[in-house]
Amino acid sequence: MLRSVVYWINYAGRNIETLDQFFYDSTQKLGGWINSESAYSRDRFLHERLTSKHKLSLNSHSRLPETQVHALIGLPTRVIAPAQRENTSLYYDHFWQTESALTPTVANTAELEVYEYTLATGATRHVYVGYTRANDKLIIYGYDHAWEEAERYARERAK
Repeated sequence: MLRSVVYWINYAGRNIETLDQFFYDSTQKLGGWINSESAYSRDRFLHERLTSKHKLSLNSHSRLPETQVHALIGLPTRVIAPAQRENTSLYYDHFWQTESALTPTVANTAELEVYEYTLATGATRHVYVGYTRANDKLIIYGYDHAWEEAERYARERAK
């Protein structure tokens, strides 16, 4: 089970953070949490080589259509069904960029396109792209090995 807690980080402005807490159904005990990213940390994760070409929009008319995403990054390696419900494996070492605080679950997108490529470490990165159900416009993208990407970007910026 997931619970979200919104809290203020700066009482002088509209700065709020969200803490997502995971509770195990069997024990009703806290199993972990995810703190929402800051503007500083978000910059470190938005530069993954495929997803950095995408821009999400709150305006539904200016969202990228599926054909434009394919023109930017090519056709996916495969297509998978999204998770039935939110769980910790969706977030462990993953970064997700979503519109309107959506989660990468079946409730929000019919399928996820998967792109794969090999990292310098030899591991395989999986990049996920999801579209709205109604008109195939981009609303979700993300990737695994997120911490490696953040470190790579930080090293690159330091040069």
